[in-house]
Amino acid sequence: HGWGGTSLEDACDSGLSAVANSTQEFIVVHLQGLQDYPHGNPDNWGAWHFNGSTSNGGVSCNARSKYCYTSNDNCTACDWTDGADDVAFVSQLLDFFESSY
Repeated sequence: HGWGGTSLEDACDSGLSAVANSTQEFIVVHLQGLQDYPHGNPDNWGAWHFNGSTSNGGVSCNARSKYCYTSNDNCTACDWTDGADDVAFVSQLLDFFESSY
């Protein structure tokens, strides 16, 4: 899902869960980007932080904008994503599924 979208919307729109349930041949996981914007976020701006998700070499947040996620420890020269290590998160998630199913 894109910035402002949710994993629930993705699950409803994609139709993949229904196919997985009916075929029993694969599992579907709809991940939700981290939303730790400290001033609240009515539009659910969950973000993913990985190489290619930022326009300035991977530094999070944008000092020119009003967005600075709590997980980002350097909001002086930043872009619009959170500071979580999402590559490691997805890698661990894949390891879990491979060992469990």
